[in-house]
Amino acid sequence: MENRLALVRATHLNVYISVLRDLGAPVDRERARSKLPGNIEATPDLYVRIPVALEWIARTGHDLRPMELGLLGAREACLSSLSPVQQTKIITAQTGLERLEALAALSQFEDSALEMHLQREADYVRVICDMTGLARHPFVCLAEWLNLQAVISVVRSVAGPSWQPREICFVSATAVPEAVREA
Repeated sequence: MENRLALVRATHLNVYISVLRDLGAPVDRERARSKLPGNIEATPDLYVRIPVALEWIARTGHDLRPMELGLLGAREACLSSLSPVQQTKIITAQTGLERLEALAALSQFEDSALEMHLQREADYVRVICDMTGLARHPFVCLAEWLNLQAVISVVRSVAGPSWQPREICFVSATAVPEAVREA
């Protein structure tokens, strides 16, 4: 990954733009000062550099800790933010496991730094999401939250909208504030 450019589809940044607008953050002013394209909301299939996007989100949402902002972004994210091709391949898979496998196989088309794979452990499946080359980025948790929500959304597409995992192992370099743990 060191020699590859870390890119993500703009639609994932747009999830955070929506959250930031709802919070009253100066989205347009901050975007004008950034290296992000001015028309990013109208071009969801555009690819943007992940570090630039993460830093912009954190700076624009400065009143919130990155973990808190990440949780808010995850609550807004859903399967419809995935590309239509990816959505179709996931939803047409017959079982929950096949849907997770489709998500893992196609995840790098959404986020070039994301390496997602499944690990079977007896009757359970562990989904592992690594942000290759970005592990030490101070705001990588913003991307990690969206990755977690993608997995939950795929399982809910089979198990129903109220499904909740018994356990989530969320490993991040960013400390999780108590308010996020409670949520």
